Amino acid sequence: QVHSGHCIPRSSTTMFCCTCDDKGKSDVVPIVKSDLRPVLSPKETLGQQLDEAEHAERRTRQGYAYQLEVDAKDAQVGLKVDFKAGGLLCAAILPGCAIESYNQKAEASKIVCENDWLVDVDGAKGKQEMVALLKAGGRHTLTFYRPACLTVKFNKGPKPLGCQMVFQRDSTSFEVKDIDDGAVRDYNETASSDLRIKTRDVITSVNGTKGQAPNLVQACKQSRGSVELFIIRPPPDLWVV
Repeated sequence: QVHSGHCIPRSSTTMFCCTCDDKGKSDVVPIVKSDLRPVLSPKETLGQQLDEAEHAERRTRQGYAYQLEVDAKDAQVGLKVDFKAGGLLCAAILPGCAIESYNQKAEASKIVCENDWLVDVDGAKGKQEMVALLKAGGRHTLTFYRPACLTVKFNKGPKPLGCQMVFQRDSTSFEVKDIDDGAVRDYNETASSDLRIKTRDVITSVNGTKGQAPNLVQACKQSRGSVELFIIRPPPDLWVV
């Protein structure tokens, strides 16, 4: 079984603009942690398989692809995915399903984690087509993309944030749809190209707050002074259909 945001009509996708009134100077915080978390089995702590080198790799700004095979003949695939402009984002892994079984035996760099992108199923790259194939069950070759990620911190000043944010109602992240006049654009003008906030970036936490997307947007609105965003980059364009 594949759980996905496609059950929510696209008309229910909501757009938000966040505002603030504080003034200050832009800054970038070095990456100190990752928001990529394997879903742990009640019987095993898969995180123990992730050595320090793996954790260091996940803290870099370089994403990478990995491939695996699963057989859902006798079990559900067990992925919950979130439809984004950049593709299908892994929102959760369900217990007792094929992906969890795979994770228990996989090498550290290929454990399927929350916030990995599903970019290919048996050669298919379209979002709806990938979901349809997984729902059909059977053996599949899956390609995931472990995203580059970074933490950005800046002071908003008297301007609004100036980002149009979209999300699906059951999502735990929101996506940058457009960047207008505001604090984010001001920050981007002085930031290096690899540290700029971009359209299709996915935000998974605001000032250390995680949870449902509406709560994250509210955290943006209520923040005063500096704002810290944890950003998941979308996969390269070659994966996006």
